[in-house]
Amino acid sequence: MKDDTIPAEHCVVRHCRGSHVLASGRVVGAAFLLRQAMPDGRPEDYASVNWLEHYGSRDGAAQLAQVRKELSAQRAISKSSKLVELNIGRTCINVAAKSPDGCQLQVRHLPLERSPSHAGIFGYAPDDELIADLIAQTVMAVHPATPSSG
Repeated sequence: MKDDTIPAEHCVVRHCRGSHVLASGRVVGAAFLLRQAMPDGRPEDYASVNWLEHYGSRDGAAQLAQVRKELSAQRAISKSSKLVELNIGRTCINVAAKSPDGCQLQVRHLPLERSPSHAGIFGYAPDDELIADLIAQTVMAVHPATPSSG
C-alpha cells in the first residue's frame, strides 16, 4: 500500500552510477546523497530505491529482473551502472547507532505507475554526507543494473 513502512527484514536496491562502486566493491556515500535541487527547485527529500520483496518471490534473481525491467521502462540504463542492495533493518540500525543525533531513517513504499516496487529512504537531507556514508557502509551486495553488465 502506498506510503506504508517496509518491514525491517526486507531489502531494497538503489540504482547508482558505476563510478559510485570502487574496484574493491565498496560503495561510496555519494551513491546515497540527495539532490540539492530537483527540477522544480525543491531539495530531494528521499533516496529512491526499489523494494525487492514487493514481488513476493524469494528468488533474488527474479526480484532483480523485475526491478531491472521497471528501471529500463523509465530511462536508459548504462551498462556500467549498478544496483546496490541494502537490508532495511541493518541500515536503519547502523545509521541510528553511528550518527551524532541518532538519525531515524524510514523506508516507505511509494509505488509509481511504471515502477510498482518504488520506495524511498526518508529521514535525512541533501547536505547529510555522514548519513549517506553510513547508509553506504551497509550495502550487502552489488548487482549489475542490466542483465549483461558486469
